[in-house]
Amino acid sequence: MPLTPDHADTVAVIAGGTQGLGLAIAERLIAEGCPRLAIAGRRVAEGEAAAEKLRADTGADVVFLPADMGRIEDAVALIDRAAARFGRVTALVNAAATTERGSILDTTPEDFDKHFAINTRGPFFAL
Repeated sequence: MPLTPDHADTVAVIAGGTQGLGLAIAERLIAEGCPRLAIAGRRVAEGEAAAEKLRADTGADVVFLPADMGRIEDAVALIDRAAARFGRVTALVNAAATTERGSILDTTPEDFDKHFAINTRGPFFAL
């Protein structure tokens, strides 16, 4: 018998949930019964549009929370902001990342620090 996920009690936060993999995860959680979720990202217009589309297409209670996971203040506040909106948070997905690329020969220390801040440091502190 295949596993049938039931997310009726799930309240999810998806960092990087406004596009690509993060948005696909939001769609999947909703399809599996998640009624409340927050999607977070840096681009406000894109995030608001994604949240509105998810609400319109599914009826789920979806909110966009602006957040830059490269900023510790944003990462730390993300869960508190979602909990203030929904009363609690039971799931956190980190799909936030920078996709800028460089090689070992041309990546500057500043580029490295930016990658590390967004892809590692921010998610670590978003608990």
